[in-house]
Amino acid sequence: GSITALIVPKLFVWSGYTLSQANALLGSSVGMAMPLVYIPITLVSSLAFVLIPKISNDLTSNNYLKINSSITGAIKFACIVACCLIPFFSACGRLLCEVVYDNSQSGEFLSFIAFALLPLTIENITGSILNSLDMEMKNFINGMIGYSMMWVVAIVSIGNYSIFALGTGFALSWTLSAILNIRCIIKKTGLSLSFIPFVLKNLILCAPTVLFAKNMLGICKNFHPLLSLLISGFTSVVFFALLSFIFSSFSFTKITVKKKKKKAKTIA
Repeated sequence: GSITALIVPKLFVWSGYTLSQANALLGSSVGMAMPLVYIPITLVSSLAFVLIPKISNDLTSNNYLKINSSITGAIKFACIVACCLIPFFSACGRLLCEVVYDNSQSGEFLSFIAFALLPLTIENITGSILNSLDMEMKNFINGMIGYSMMWVVAIVSIGNYSIFALGTGFALSWTLSAILNIRCIIKKTGLSLSFIPFVLKNLILCAPTVLFAKNMLGICKNFHPLLSLLISGFTSVVFFALLSFIFSSFSFTKITVKKKKKKAKTIA
């Protein structure tokens, strides 16, 4: 983070911006939009907090069947969390940042980077899983390798660096780290890639949901901005859930509780 704060403004300056403009670009993207991008990590981290001791316990007994079942479920959960917010951020990112920060530039960055929520959440949950598998160093190395993609993008775009190049760097960084994390988990536990169709299906369903959210935002354009956001956000989540249910991305299961019948006492 410190390196980013030092180098990114210089990249903007080398691309023709003044130093004050460069700092403003960094503030609007990393300082304003990124905290919103990390919102789903709150939910995913809560799952990781519960999951880590469970996986660690199963690891001591070499119960890899349960470990892989927990990992697959965690990745699917991270995917659902990300895909519920991707359409909202993509369609309403500009208005959201105008309401929250009174800054439209951060909204452009948020809308651009919205689809990177998927690799971000998967990278986060798989990193926590590596920690629970006693592979903390692998997690660190994978994170650093992924982070290097930011600077690959920076080098390629020197002289034409923008907040979109910065967003691309973040997206590629999270994607590479997530792939490396999954690769390490496969080597350790023999995890199957059965979750990939689930992830791809939900990602595809995000596309029509983005169009739906944009249309809802257009319908509500005369409303108060906050009301427009609430309506567009809520309806986009409901629309995505309906699409997922229709196309069998996930299903709602009925939970039944069996009550034990009390045995009648007989008096001799």
